[in-house]
Order: sequence, then structure tokens, then C-alpha cells
Amino acid sequence: MTADGAEPLDPGWLTAVLRECGALTSGSVVQVGNAPKERHTATVSTLDVTYTIDASPFAPTRIFLKHGTRAGEPGFYQSIAPSLPAGVVPQCYYCRWDAEKSDATLLFEDLSASFDPPTPNDPPTDAQLVATLRALATLHGPWWQRPDLAEVTAAGSASRKQFVLDTAFERFDEFMMLHGGSLNGLTRKAMAKFFGSNYRERFAARLENGPLTAIHGDAHVGQVLFAHDGSAQVRLIDFEDWQAGVPTDDVAFLLVMHGYKDWAPGLDASFLANYHAALTSRGITGYSAAACNADYRLSQEGLMAWPVFWAMYFGGGDATWRKVLTSIMALNQ
Repeated sequence: MTADGAEPLDPGWLTAVLRECGALTSGSVVQVGNAPKERHTATVSTLDVTYTIDASPFAPTRIFLKHGTRAGEPGFYQSIAPSLPAGVVPQCYYCRWDAEKSDATLLFEDLSASFDPPTPNDPPTDAQLVATLRALATLHGPWWQRPDLAEVTAAGSASRKQFVLDTAFERFDEFMMLHGGSLNGLTRKAMAKFFGSNYRERFAARLENGPLTAIHGDAHVGQVLFAHDGSAQVRLIDFEDWQAGVPTDDVAFLLVMHGYKDWAPGLDASFLANYHAALTSRGITGYSAAACNADYRLSQEGLMAWPVFWAMYFGGGDATWRKVLTSIMALNQ
């Protein structure tokens, strides 16, 4: 058997995979326990792995298995992750995309003993957000304006932001007919200004002029694992939407999706300064603080498309888009 569905993985297959990636230098897998769970975009499970007595002492006894239906994440781990230093993303033991079956299979190191995602009752601290911004800078650095960026990102996701923008602009009038009456006057005015603007043309020009790099594309705090000990260690996860893009799109998305209700003056500027300093420390030159700030303001402005996109494309309950719209308005003010 192979790594699909709810069936246990074949020990011989997993032995070969772990040997090929260097995680198993001696011995063999003899048993694999597998209890899959359905999530929004994937089926995941933690594999409990048992080895022969002569197995490597550091061979992983727990492995995280992920099945999805999109090609983006295997493409990321094949093309982008090898360029990153250790400690930015989980170690990937195996990744495969089966185009005929639309099946993505990935095996990762299990980090549950040391890392967890945030919860609504225990959101990340400002220090943890700064650590996340530094991790994003580490992600962005290696592919900054590389000549082969377009070729490599062809294996990734199509521009998620462009799809969001097009959908939101096309359906804004319909959104206002359905929900405009429940919004306050300041919010309606801000939305009308954005959707009456030439933002899509300005964003397209920014993509044309660069600089671009490989970005996460969906960098909210739920895509980050934070260390149990409260340290600055983080891991970025879930790269289905990675693409070539404007680096500050990740920064703005992270901050607004964190859900601040009361932005202290200068708070986002402080976060942005930390991000820019991290980029500079990673060898990025020719990208001034002023240019980074201009990019961030463009990225921040574009966030207004997301509530409309979520409301009109996904439909259903409105708790998510209303929460995000509240955060956008707080940030804009």
C-alpha cells in the first residue's frame, strides 16, 4: 500500500522514504499507525512509527501525513523549501503531486511536542508576531528578484490575490445590496472609495515593476506554529497558495488577520520596521525602508477586497468577513 486514504502506510514503503531523505540510517519500519482527520482543505494524520531494534536512535517515531487536492504545497517543498535555512518550515520527508488523481501527499516531521498553532483564547503575543515577521523575511530572502523566480513559481499556485481582487470588484455592488445596510457609514464610505479606485491597475503595475519574491500567499496566524516555551521560534506551514508576489502582502495579511481591534499609533509601523530590518540582515539590498512602507500601504489597501470575496465567493455565515472588516477599519484609522 502507499500513502493514500485512511489505510496504514506500508512499512517497506516508509522505510525507503525515510532512508532516501536521510531520516533513517539503519534498521527498518515494522509498523505504522494511522488515524486520519478531515480538515478544511486536507486530510491529515499523525503516524506512529515502530522500528526494528537496530534502527537509528534518532529516527522519527511520529510523522505528520497530509493529503490535499492542490499542487501548490508539493511544488513549494520541491522548489522553494530547499533554499531555506533550517527552522523556518517543518522538515519535509516526502512530497508528491499526482496530477491524474489531483492528489498531494506530504510527510513532515511531527512538531506537536514542541510547537502548537495559536488558539482564540491564547493568541500570539506581539513578540511572537515579530518572530513570525522575521520568519517571513527569511522565506522572502532567498528568492528575492531571482531571474528564475517566474519559472519556479509556475509550479506553485496561480495568483490568489488577483483572483480575490477580480471576484471582489465584480461582485461589490451585489455585496452592498445584500450587506450594505448593516455597515456603518464610515465603513461604507471606505469600501466605496476602494472599489471605485484603480487599485487593480496599480497592483498590476507593481507586479510588473518588482521587486517580487516567493511569498506564502495566505500568511495568517493560523499558518504559524509557535514554540511551547514562549521563545521566538516559529514554523510557517500550509503553503498551498505560495506564489511570486509583493512581499508586504504577507506582512499586511498577517497583521490584519491577527484581528487587532484597537491599533495603537505606530504599532503597524513598528512591526513593519522589524520586518524590513530582518530583510536587510538577510542580505537584501536596494529595498529602502521608504519602498517597503509604500509596498505595505499598497498591500494594506488591497485587504479591503477580502471581506467581499469571502462573503460572495464562499457565502454562508458572515462572522469571518465581518471580523476581518472590523480589523481592516481599525488598521486604516
